Amino acid sequence: AIARALRAVDPIAVADSVCCEGAIAETVAAMLVAAARDRAESPALKRALASVAEEELAHAGLAWRYLAWSVQRHGAAVREVLLRRFAEAERHVGVGPVPLAAPAMREALERHGHLTREERRRIARHVLAEVVAPAASSLLSLA
Repeated sequence: AIARALRAVDPIAVADSVCCEGAIAETVAAMLVAAARDRAESPALKRALASVAEEELAHAGLAWRYLAWSVQRHGAAVREVLLRRFAEAERHVGVGPVPLAAPAMREALERHGHLTREERRRIARHVLAEVVAPAASSLLSLA
C-alpha cells in the first residue's frame, strides 16, 4: 500500500490509494481495535489498545480530510474513482489472521481482547454501513 501510494504521482491515483487504505481500511481498523479494547480485561492492555485505536482513527481522519480536499480540488475525476471504491468498500477491509483456538484457549484469548473472524466481519460490515457509507455520501456531495 505504501509503495503503491509512493508510486502514484497523479492526484487520481493518490486519492484512490488514500480512499482504500486510509478512509476505508483505517476507519474499520480503528473500530476493530476499539472492540478489542472493550473486550480486554487487563487495564494495561485496555490502555494500549485505546492508544492504537486513537492512532488508527487519526489516520482515518487524515485520509477523509485529504479526500475532501482532493474532491474539491480535482472534481469529477476524483469523485468517479471514489464512487467505485466506496461501492466495493468491503474488498478493502481485511479481518486479519485469526488463529483457530482450542476451546480451552478461547476464554483466555477473549480476556485479552481477541475477536473471532465472524465478530470482525460483523463489526466491519457495521462500520462500513453506519460510518463509511454516510461519510462517503457526504464526501461525494462536495462541490
